[in-house]
Amino acid sequence: MEKIFIVPNGVDTHKVPFFTKEEKEKQKKRLGISDHTTILFVGSWHPPNLEALEFIVEKLAKKRKDCLFFIVGSINDYFKQQYNQRKNYPKNVLAFGVVNELEKIEIYKASDIAINPMISGSGTNLKMLDYMASGIPVISTPIGARGLEIENNVIISDLEDFNDYIIKIIYNEIHTKQICKNARHIVERSYDWEKISQYTNNIFEKKNINIR
Repeated sequence: MEKIFIVPNGVDTHKVPFFTKEEKEKQKKRLGISDHTTILFVGSWHPPNLEALEFIVEKLAKKRKDCLFFIVGSINDYFKQQYNQRKNYPKNVLAFGVVNELEKIEIYKASDIAINPMISGSGTNLKMLDYMASGIPVISTPIGARGLEIENNVIISDLEDFNDYIIKIIYNEIHTKQICKNARHIVERSYDWEKISQYTNNIFEKKNINIR
């Protein structure tokens, strides 16, 4: 009898609103940042996230001075420690730190693009599902998308091509809009906790496993 079954990680799509481009534009206007493309990265204080932050701060943010980079999560502590005393850290990087769910949703609503420039690590990056469910187009390295069957719904790229894909997203509105809709659909279909629990329950019933 098989004793090991693999089920995916997930997200509660009922708690993650899908934001349209019009809603994002309204949010950015309210915040006074309409003139900037906004790029989101969420991370905890964890070595692979620190590597990703180094890439954002040292390379991408300096190359894309027309963009605002939102850094969300406990990785902010590292950001402060490493960069606050330096006069030349990019002014277009905004570190929010740890936020509650409502604050996180407000930041997502103001984000034009989400990135996941991971170059190491293991396990599933749940931030990817959050990004996709929110209607934010995603650029990720292959490592950042590991464990998720989402290749056709996000942009998979090497780090050196992130900037080029940012430009493509900015100037290809129709294609980007369709990708965002597709991404939300795949999360609802395959990575919603309710669907995952139903799938798991079906396995138990098929194998006649009593978990009570």
